[in-house]
Amino acid sequence: CERQLEYHPRSLELWAEMIRSAQESGDAESAQRFHRKALRRLKADDRALLEQEISPPGAWGRPGDWKALR
Repeated sequence: CERQLEYHPRSLELWAEMIRSAQESGDAESAQRFHRKALRRLKADDRALLEQEISPPGAWGRPGDWKALR
């Protein structure tokens, strides 16, 4: 995924996969780092979709808390 992001830095699907993979491996620090990077690179509409896709209840706080991570 990281290599693909070099060519497609605004890919919602790639960022979501990177974040999910880090979450599933138990690496919360990497998941949050990827999340912050994704928020800087994605457009506003895609940021909202990313939040919905990667946020199981309680994972990042309340919906919309991603704004504080920028």
